[in-house]
This record gives sequence, structure tokens and C-alpha cells, in this order.
Amino acid sequence: MSDLNQVVVPKTVFIGDKAELHISLLSLGKNVSSFEAGPLPVSAFLGEIDENLYSITQVHFVKTSGGADLVISFTPWVTGEIKLPPYRLSDEILVSSDPVKIESILENQGTSTLQPALPVKFMPGTITKIWLNGVVLLVLMLAIVRLVIKRKDVALFIKNQKLKRYYKKNRKSAEKQIRDVIRNTSGNLTAGEKAAALQKIMRVYLENRFGWPFTKAETSRIMKGFDQVYQGLLSEEKSFAVEDLVGFFVRTDYLRYGRPENSSSPQDLDKEFSETENKLSSIINILESETGGADA
Repeated sequence: MSDLNQVVVPKTVFIGDKAELHISLLSLGKNVSSFEAGPLPVSAFLGEIDENLYSITQVHFVKTSGGADLVISFTPWVTGEIKLPPYRLSDEILVSSDPVKIESILENQGTSTLQPALPVKFMPGTITKIWLNGVVLLVLMLAIVRLVIKRKDVALFIKNQKLKRYYKKNRKSAEKQIRDVIRNTSGNLTAGEKAAALQKIMRVYLENRFGWPFTKAETSRIMKGFDQVYQGLLSEEKSFAVEDLVGFFVRTDYLRYGRPENSSSPQDLDKEFSETENKLSSIINILESETGGADA
């Protein structure tokens, strides 16, 4: 319809812009006076809408001071001219439009190709930080690789550290219990009860330390237990300490099952137990030393 005027808003439209095509219906004023302003269905376009060229989102009928406009909201996807299909306003009124020109951003700026990207600008000191971060990352990667390769050694080291802490706790517990029994101030323990308590403490300590059933072995088998623990590789110092320990077990067996009160005075027994504390402490120190024996 050649007597229709149209305006594109904005005046210059680029690809992806949201634009509006205002088509004046001034010459049809008598026929459109009864229309109500508001949205109209997009489906009233005649012909197929090519979504590859443009997208139509809304259609409105707008009344103006000079008449009325048909407003088509659209988004173009190509440059050049695009032609929207005719819109059937009613059975009697078919509104057509002239082609709309879509501008090229490159041509609008007077160039036909994209400019090369600007080089990255670094703040002062950035290069140094990048190199330092790279070195730190490399060191961490090497450490991780070495850790993976040496994982068995690391696992063994951790196991040994835990074992050492366990041995230390076991030793301190034994020494404290020995001290509490020998320095018992209430006087409610007999010599036999003290001997039994001390022997039990030492047997539990030895079993926890060396993993051999010292708590169940007879006194006569104590030396055999140490031979198995150390696989016959006891040092001279430790051999003497084990002999003293066996002597301690023999003496405490006598105090437990014999009648020491008939042959020893309470003062002599107190002195003997006081010396026993020092003797046991010395034996434990020697057994805990790192020299002598396969399982020291």
C-alpha cells in the first residue's frame, strides 16, 4: 500500500538490536477508528516468518494524535535489507511495509575487517609474579610426584612415628604405675601384693613393647621369649638387663607365694622395694635403647 508511511526506531539498526517499525495508518483513519489500542497477535502475518533473517516479538495497535500506527517489534539477524510480510489487521485491511535496512557495524565505522586484538597489558611486576607462581607450581608438582613415588617410604615413616609414640606412652604408663605401687603410702598392700602388682605391670609393659605373650608365660620361659623377640641378637648390655629382669620375676614369685615375712623385716622389704624401683627403671631404659637387638 503505497500511501502508508513508516518509521524505524531507532533510526540506525544493527544486527541483534531490538527495533520497532511504526507504520502509519493515516489514510485508513476511517476504517480503523473503531479499533482498540493494545497488543495484536503475531500469527496474523501472511506468509512465513524467516527466523534466520529476523525475529518478531510483538505487534501493537497504537492510536496517535494524527491517526493510528501499527507497531511491529523485531530483532534483525543479518545485514542489508529485510522485508517483513504483510500483516492482516482485519478481513478488509492488509498492512504492508517497505524493506528495512540493517546496518553493518564494520561499514558504519569505515572498515571492512576486524582490527587485530590489542596486546595484553601487564601491570608493573606482573611478569615477576607470573614467573614466581610458575616456579612455586613446578615445585609443588615435583613434590607431589616424589610423594607418590615414595608413598611406601612415607607410609612406613608415619607408621614408625605412631609406633614410637605408642612405645613412649607404654613406657611412661609402666614407670608411673611402678612408682605408685612402691611408694604406696597408705600401707594397705602386703609384700606379696606389691610383688604381684609389680610383676603384672612389667609383664604388660613387655608384651605391649615387644608383642610376645609375656603376660601368660611362666617365669622360666621369659628368657626364651626375649630370644624369640631379638632372634638371638641380644647385645651384652641387654642380655644382662634381661637376666636382671628374670631375677626380678623369680624374687617377686617368692614374695607372692612364699612367706618373706618370716625371713625379712618390714624395713628390709621397704628398702628392697625402693631399690627395685631404680632397678626396673634401669632395665626399661636399656630395653628401650636403640642399640643391640633386631627389634630394638
